[in-house]
Amino acid sequence: MSRIQTKIQNKKKKRQLKGFIILVILFLILGIVSVDYALREMLALNEIRAIGYELQEEEVVIYLLGETFYIANERVNEVYLFFQEGYYKIIEKIKNVGVTDIFFEIQHRISTNNKNIVI
Repeated sequence: MSRIQTKIQNKKKKRQLKGFIILVILFLILGIVSVDYALREMLALNEIRAIGYELQEEEVVIYLLGETFYIANERVNEVYLFFQEGYYKIIEKIKNVGVTDIFFEIQHRISTNNKNIVI
């Protein structure tokens, strides 16, 4: 095999390995959540969770591996607005690049070149 073919095969193997690792982690988290749910249901435990969240009027409660984290709704709204503004800024930058202008220019060149062809 040539050097380029071995590079392509190595890239494919790395991509497959990454996908497999992500799949294993996903199954691990799914297993933890399902076992936690079954135990809480059998033992009638409502407050302790392995992974989860709960929305309350004034705060968001996040359960992570037996720990409880309280986050104020105002802080969540601030972070949400920060990401929303960043999202719109990125969209505006993409729109200002002129991709649509380039597309229409190429389309115009193709249509003008076809008019010069005589059958």
